[in-house]
Amino acid sequence: MNRLNIEEEEEENNTKSAPGMWYQWLEYRLRYYMVLEGIIIIILFVSLSNYHDLASRNMELNAKLEIQIDNLDKRLDEIYELLKTNSVPKPERNEILKNIREESIRPVEVKTSEKLIEKSNSFPITSLNYSRFEMNAANILMGASVDLGLSSSSVSSEDGFFNNFFYPFTRDQSGYILLDREELPPNKSWCSEEKQPVLTINLVKNTEIMYVSYQHSKWNGLIPDGAPKKYNVLACLDSKCKYLEPLETNCKYEKSVNGQDIQEQFCRISSDSVAPPVRKVQFHFLENHGNVKKTCIYSVRVFGIRRNLFRTELKKLQDKKKCEELAWNHKHSSFVYSWVSSLFT
Repeated sequence: MNRLNIEEEEEENNTKSAPGMWYQWLEYRLRYYMVLEGIIIIILFVSLSNYHDLASRNMELNAKLEIQIDNLDKRLDEIYELLKTNSVPKPERNEILKNIREESIRPVEVKTSEKLIEKSNSFPITSLNYSRFEMNAANILMGASVDLGLSSSSVSSEDGFFNNFFYPFTRDQSGYILLDREELPPNKSWCSEEKQPVLTINLVKNTEIMYVSYQHSKWNGLIPDGAPKKYNVLACLDSKCKYLEPLETNCKYEKSVNGQDIQEQFCRISSDSVAPPVRKVQFHFLENHGNVKKTCIYSVRVFGIRRNLFRTELKKLQDKKKCEELAWNHKHSSFVYSWVSSLFT
């Protein structure tokens, strides 16, 4: 009888202690997860704090760099205007240029174009009178792009019905021609079947263009059919390229230059060009090698000096645009011409 009572009491005690065990287990778990969550929150807070500090320092550095670049642009514009007007004696002019090179360029040290020209298998740098102020303004990594709306319609770089059929559904490849690459793989190009295709490029900044270059995919002895043979370079004086200023005509891409095959060939812009610094440039391809239907472009570069427009140049450009619009209206729309003329009287 006593044994039975003892078993009943033990069973009753076990039953009573079960909720207590569950409570202790739950309390332990909650404390464990709270400690873990607390550690995670502290880590996240420290990480976010460090990220905020790093972002603030980066923004501060970027702001300082932009200020330095703006100051350099302004100073270069002032020096350019002085040299352009020949109002500075030659000894002082040389001293100014020396100080500019030593003081202004040192903190920025833009060497992109210098490296590009050293890598290329083209004319020696001395023949181009290369300046460290010059840059490749048609570099996609710096913000340049192909203006597809103002360029000729493109087709697949590969031949065949299916390639041309599916080309409109494939990824645009025009950016490859503005990408600086040591080797140009085949079929990574911009192609057009128009008789004299036009390629329009949005430059990185307003650029006073000094010379351009073209490079086709690797060839030995004989340039592939479809490569450009002769082209013109024109500056767009407005965003829609309605008004163009020729920079250089009959630039050539030849199979033998100075007795050797040059992969990248340069075309110097004439010193007689009166075009102001521009943000957009066009290549008009007149002929291709082999006289085939399709012209393919692999690599185009536009070298020049980044320079802001002077107010006088900007005003001349705007006045020229207004005069050309008035002349067009006078010839094609007398009503619009009379109405616009009345605004200026």
